Amino acid sequence: MIFVGGAPRSGTTLVQNILDSHTSIVGPPEFLHVAEIVRLGDKMKASVERGWIEAFCSKERVNRQFQTLVSGFLIPFLEDSNADLLSEKTPANVLVLGQLLELLPGARLIHVVRDPRATVSSLLCVGQRAREQGEKPLPYTAGPRAAAWYVRRCLAEGLRAERLAPKRVHRVHYERLVTSPREEYAQTGALRRLRRWLSRGG
Repeated sequence: MIFVGGAPRSGTTLVQNILDSHTSIVGPPEFLHVAEIVRLGDKMKASVERGWIEAFCSKERVNRQFQTLVSGFLIPFLEDSNADLLSEKTPANVLVLGQLLELLPGARLIHVVRDPRATVSSLLCVGQRAREQGEKPLPYTAGPRAAAWYVRRCLAEGLRAERLAPKRVHRVHYERLVTSPREEYAQTGALRRLRRWLSRGG
């Protein structure tokens, strides 16, 4: 499996579309709940460490159960396709990339990075549109400070995962995709490098 993550409005959809154009990769709609599942697993492992639920499970068992849970939701979609790999691209995946390295040892992770100023500006536009439609904006789109804080958090978690496992976490720069996709991804071979990276064993 491939997990794509990055701050909202950083280009995860574009990366997913590029991946999905490859015949061996299928990109379903966002599953949305990977980060929540992983965080629940983190809470349970913390309870094990404190001795609260060690009568029921170990940290290793928690990992196995949650690995089965995540795979059980995603793998059937892959099996119904003709692809070899599934790419899940909910932006919030970036907040748990580090945990996914442990939880799913065979997974490959893509960290999408965009100029934080552009990302914050785009998030504020999303918040403004929500207000214009009479909706409550998401917390990280409500104002400049909240947007900047969330983007900084996403970037920090993505970079942390890169440091933990540089061979399993691949960084993609949004600006290089949109400013000159033909030059950056065809002439320089960056897309081929991405595909080779995905095909490596880890």
